[in-house]
Amino acid sequence: MSKYQTTATQLTEQLVWAVEHDHPELAAAYRVALDFIRTKASYISHIRAFAIKNYEKGWDVVEEAYSDDEIWEVVKGAKNDHGALCLMITYMKPIISYRKEMMNSENW
Repeated sequence: MSKYQTTATQLTEQLVWAVEHDHPELAAAYRVALDFIRTKASYISHIRAFAIKNYEKGWDVVEEAYSDDEIWEVVKGAKNDHGALCLMITYMKPIISYRKEMMNSENW
């Protein structure tokens, strides 16, 4: 179970408790937190799947060197999975390009 699944499970349990014990403000806060965790997990999962699919095209860097939190820093402004991927591609394009340039140089 991923850390996001564990967190989502815990938040769901706390949400149920808040609803059962008539704490609407607390329940609303748990709903917001749960939506956030699910969104973050979805974006990161989408990025990692793309990175694995494009591993040999320079995306190995993302899969091997970027933590979930580092990926999140790049994509947190996205509105959906596709937007997150577009942000990450934009971010990675110069990095991958520079890496290819260095690998093709005489000094590599």
